[in-house]
Amino acid sequence: MELLDITILYVEDDPALRTQIAFSLKLVAARVVEAENGCQGIEKFKQYAPDLIVTDIRMPVMDGLEMVRDIRKMSVDIPIIVCTAFTETDYLLRAIELGVSAYLPKPLIVDSLLNTVTKLSDPIIQRLELEKLKAERIDSLETFLGSGNAMRAAVESASLASRCDVPLLIQGETGTGKSRLAFIIHRLSPRKNQPFIVAHLAGIPENLVESALFGHEKGAFTGADRKRTGFFQAAHQGTLLLDDLDAIPLSAQAALLQAVESRSVVPLGQTTPQPVDVRIISASNRPLKEEADAGRFRHDLYYRLRGLQIELPPLRDLKDGLSRLVNDLVQDIVSEYQLPMPAVPDEVYQVLQTYAWPGNIRELRHVILEALITCNVELSPSFLRDILARQQTTPHQSSSNPGITDSGVPASPHIDELISWGIRRALATSGGKRIEAARLMGVSYNTFKEWIRRHGSE
Repeated sequence: MELLDITILYVEDDPALRTQIAFSLKLVAARVVEAENGCQGIEKFKQYAPDLIVTDIRMPVMDGLEMVRDIRKMSVDIPIIVCTAFTETDYLLRAIELGVSAYLPKPLIVDSLLNTVTKLSDPIIQRLELEKLKAERIDSLETFLGSGNAMRAAVESASLASRCDVPLLIQGETGTGKSRLAFIIHRLSPRKNQPFIVAHLAGIPENLVESALFGHEKGAFTGADRKRTGFFQAAHQGTLLLDDLDAIPLSAQAALLQAVESRSVVPLGQTTPQPVDVRIISASNRPLKEEADAGRFRHDLYYRLRGLQIELPPLRDLKDGLSRLVNDLVQDIVSEYQLPMPAVPDEVYQVLQTYAWPGNIRELRHVILEALITCNVELSPSFLRDILARQQTTPHQSSSNPGITDSGVPASPHIDELISWGIRRALATSGGKRIEAARLMGVSYNTFKEWIRRHGSE
């Protein structure tokens, strides 16, 4: 029989029998704890927290059923096997009332005992394995997200999301790590050995969104000079991340909803649906419920993609977990760029906590990278102060220009200057994403592209 990774408490007052049966139990259990009466059995139960109990009934000091009654007050579900040569109905009824899992008559048949132990251990082993996997999963998520109070809900939701296959929506400001979290959840999920495909919706022209998602046949439209596999098909049996979901145009949302609900896609130029098996994770830096209420996003699509939802807090709310995050980023950067591991003085964390981090984790990583490349022996607090000072003054560097106000807005009322300034500001706010920048300025994507062409502001 296979050795089970469990602890068994064996209670028997006959020393010779106890030695014999304990030896047999050690053939299937990693640990066997022995006790000679019920009173000692309770002490050993408290000390070793066994996974299963095998006990005699009639013993001096305290019999087996009294012991079971007291143990049931501490654990209502631990499996208990009673063994006795006495078969009076009163004993058996009391055992049943106490929730005994199995009854074996004496003299014991070793094979029967071991088979019963193995059978009762199956759910125990499954529970222990799930607890181990959950601990590993939580540890992996906390390594990325941190373990502070602000992240607790996100860690718990992400752990649940990695175990089930329902659609997941991750929301948070730009730079909070939504795409990275989606990848970690994929790597912790049952689909971890299958593809992880990212569809950056903000970077796809409006007229090509459906082609990118569902694919197309050669000649399906002007410019379709070859067949293309869409993101859904590329992610078959794996995970598809719909990044910047809020940027998808209304014209493509109905087709996306159809694909999600039918679990199939129809490539442009075809008429036959093709089944696809994908787990969908969506990411958005805008609250999709508000977008739906404002008429910019379909309510039915929002509810279909929001099976589970994770809100990633901004870095400015993670002060209690900043030190761990900094250390993780330092190790990540050192490994990626093959730099020497620097010393990290405690003052570094104090310096970094004074900054608001509008760019969130992405900005923090950039600052640490610059500091490590420049002073790779020690992460210098004074150098970090210089970098952060530049970060804070960068938006206003042109304020010395007489044509620019202290707020960075052009002092001249000329419309071209205002548009040029607005384009730069919108692109900076959106992280360079044109569709999002157009939305921030309240114009169509085509108009925004024309403004960029005319004003050269990018």
